[in-house]
Amino acid sequence: MRLIERDAGLAVERCERGFCGDRVTLWLETGWTVKLHLYWPERRHIMTLSRLRWHDQVGWVIDAVSDDAEPMRCFAWRITVVLPRA
Repeated sequence: MRLIERDAGLAVERCERGFCGDRVTLWLETGWTVKLHLYWPERRHIMTLSRLRWHDQVGWVIDAVSDDAEPMRCFAWRITVVLPRA
């Protein structure tokens, strides 16, 4: 299942990490809020969300661009997407 897959990606307006870095909350340009529960802590901020997809063997795979303009890949065991109210 592919939730997001765009050439330009989705800009992240705000990125907050939990104390340990394994919980990340992203506020996207579309008004969506995406909460990631990562397997491993991530210290870099996510600036652009490129692809978000489900893989049967590892769970959620997140391809993104970090604040230092480098591509990054994260793996999450749970993702919560909150859509804006209409």
